[in-house]
Amino acid sequence: MEQMSRFASYRDPASQVSSMSGEIVRTFNAAGAAAFVKAHEDGVLRALVEQGLLVPYEVQEGDSLRVRSPEIPFVSYPSEWTFGMLKEAGLLTLEVCRRLWSAGFHLRDASAYNIVFDGDSPKFVDLGSIGAGTTPLWTAYGQFCDHFLNPLLIEAKIGVTFRQLWTIEGIPVTTARKVLHGRKGFGSGAFRNVVLRARLESSLEGAGAAIRRSARSDIGLPARRVGALMGEMADLIESLRVKTDSHWTSYTCDNSYDEAGEAARDEMIRAFAARTPAGAALDVGTNTGRHAVVLAKHNERVVALDSDPAAVEGARKRFQAEGIAHRVFSLVGDIADPTPGIGLMNQERRSLLERLAGVGAVTWMAVIHHLVIGRSIPLGAMAELAARLSSRHLIEFVDIDDPMSQLLAASKGDEHHPYDRSHFEKAFAEHFDITKVGETLETRPVFELTRR
Repeated sequence: MEQMSRFASYRDPASQVSSMSGEIVRTFNAAGAAAFVKAHEDGVLRALVEQGLLVPYEVQEGDSLRVRSPEIPFVSYPSEWTFGMLKEAGLLTLEVCRRLWSAGFHLRDASAYNIVFDGDSPKFVDLGSIGAGTTPLWTAYGQFCDHFLNPLLIEAKIGVTFRQLWTIEGIPVTTARKVLHGRKGFGSGAFRNVVLRARLESSLEGAGAAIRRSARSDIGLPARRVGALMGEMADLIESLRVKTDSHWTSYTCDNSYDEAGEAARDEMIRAFAARTPAGAALDVGTNTGRHAVVLAKHNERVVALDSDPAAVEGARKRFQAEGIAHRVFSLVGDIADPTPGIGLMNQERRSLLERLAGVGAVTWMAVIHHLVIGRSIPLGAMAELAARLSSRHLIEFVDIDDPMSQLLAASKGDEHHPYDRSHFEKAFAEHFDITKVGETLETRPVFELTRR
């Protein structure tokens, strides 16, 4: 899976990153190198690595400073995280910031993109954002609010998922203030960090360069208050909660299968995974993760994708209980509307399909009917998507006569693209050899596909 774009670090004037043979290599300018070496020699960075907060690294000194880190095999972005994942990433960022501050250093920025989930564990990866000395928190504080606090507040207070408003800059304070305006139970901490900051930024509009430079240095808190602010911010974020269930979190209990049927599905997935070279697998529509667990027994890593964030949170708990969370990358995403490339030339952050390139196998258990009947996507288009994703697939095809397909068709007024087994086989045969490997129900044959 290719991860690194040449635009991934272009915004940082102090350092640049590149991907080489499974490693991330970071180079620095003189000022960036001096700050990093000082923090490295101080020991604070090694302590963060030992505590699992910072990505491991090795320093290679020569004509110029080069720092190598292992490349995390799959990178998800904040717009693909659950509320819980963004919350964990925000708390980790604050903890890294607090530890550095206590040691006499600071973070020059506090972007959510500085955090990468290695399996289910968030890691701070931006070794180039470490600055020497303690300075006013203004710049990093504002970015932290836009990338963490504002999105979490919006979802917790009004129930709108932050992903609906997310941009590459997070959710700006001006947007957050408008969305949260008049909301009861806003809380004094949230009021101070959203409303007052919005007013302050508004007051600087039209100000000259000298005033803006003064604001960046003078509006910051005294050094003795910065640590306390980080603690208060952490307490505020820790207190935020959202609803943790949905229609789909109970789907595994309310669907058409008894335990014997579920066991039959598990066995077909197990056999499919065993026939596929170990590597990376993708479980589309993972729900609460049962099938991803089976895939993980035969693959080095699994990407577990579902469009329902509550279901993904349920899957994360399952992966933790099964002891495989370090090898499963959970994310919120819609395979029919995958995350596009964003940023400069749409390449600063790669699209989901690009990041999934090279996945060895894909499972689609009772998914296709939702996309074709429910979302009006032709079978031919689904076949093209499958061919782009991988050379091997396991598809549980829910036929048109199945009660679940009938429910979807009824909701669409029975107007949908051609959808039955013969049309399915014709469409996918354009790209794959198709073998029926079993059925979970009479109306649900299961096919293994191998790209020609």
